[in-house]
Amino acid sequence: MDDLPLQKVTISGPTLSSLINRFASSPSNTQGLLFGKFSLHTSSLSDESPSPSLSPSSLIATITGFISSGNSSGNSSGDLASLLRRTHHRHVIGWFSGRRRSPLRPSLHEFAVSQSLSSESPRVFLLLTTPFNDTQSLIHTHEYRVYHFVRLENSFETTPLDVVNIGPAFRGQYGAFSPNSELPCLPCNFQDAVSYVSGVEELYEKMLAKLDCLATQVEGSSSKVLEMITDTLLRGIVSANIALHYWAVMETFYFKL
Repeated sequence: MDDLPLQKVTISGPTLSSLINRFASSPSNTQGLLFGKFSLHTSSLSDESPSPSLSPSSLIATITGFISSGNSSGNSSGDLASLLRRTHHRHVIGWFSGRRRSPLRPSLHEFAVSQSLSSESPRVFLLLTTPFNDTQSLIHTHEYRVYHFVRLENSFETTPLDVVNIGPAFRGQYGAFSPNSELPCLPCNFQDAVSYVSGVEELYEKMLAKLDCLATQVEGSSSKVLEMITDTLLRGIVSANIALHYWAVMETFYFKL
């Protein structure tokens, strides 16, 4: 599969954010290895294709994680090679480099590192940089680009990078998801589980009883309040009738005088 072209590289949004945060929090330039996998992508042939050779298969690289080896000063190639041996080459698909206020293109140093690591199989190179201007006044504070190191041609090729997010447009990316490691079996006592469920049910029943009691009290209070309001209104009506009767008697008395 080493001679197949690399169609694109995909990375999840959280993984890319974590990588940028690692670079931003580092006091100096940083570098490390990229973990992931390669999947074979075969283009569909149309009837107009004269031969299968015009539609070759290609690879899609998926970045799933990374590990940092510290700053990129000193013997970067030796540090990465040592880190690569310690990880036993497991799922290592490339490496990354983060440097500040520099052009977004591989340097001669990074070319030499990629050339040295190419014998160990890493092919993807992810470069992160910051703008030359003051990043405090900018919204877009980091740039990134992916390159494919072609060992046969001994050169870099710019490769598209797809940032995979959660949503309907990316549902296919999660259709065949499987965890990297299975969850361990947790010891569970059946009797403890039964006791826990019984305790929760008892607590729930007590809560319902308190709610019923509270509802009854509220209903009783509402009835008393309504009774008091009704009694006050009735007293007001009686008082008004008495006052009207009094004024009527007084008017009759004055007219007779």
